[in-house]
Amino acid sequence: MPRSARPALVALLFALSAAPHCARAEGAPETEMDKLFAAQKAWETRFLSSMAHSGKVGAFEGASYEPRGLYRPEADCIMFTRDEVGFCRVCRRAIERVIDLNVRRAAR
Repeated sequence: MPRSARPALVALLFALSAAPHCARAEGAPETEMDKLFAAQKAWETRFLSSMAHSGKVGAFEGASYEPRGLYRPEADCIMFTRDEVGFCRVCRRAIERVIDLNVRRAAR
């Protein structure tokens, strides 16, 4: 993907993620909301898994609800989307370190 296309794709991803929030504000019924969230989740999974560096650790722009200026360690992670990918390797390692630290403290 050309570098110049990346900001537009990140902006599109964030715009699509706003659709369920707009429907919620308009008082859409729960069944409609469920359909919107399922469609969004499927689109995000396809989009993020098709990226050239999907599954690789790096610096991917778009994090903490900001499309630019903040970076996440993998293209997809449960900390970024709600799809079935689960935690990325970086998040898993951080969680393991915290658990190990607390287990060691409790064992003292």
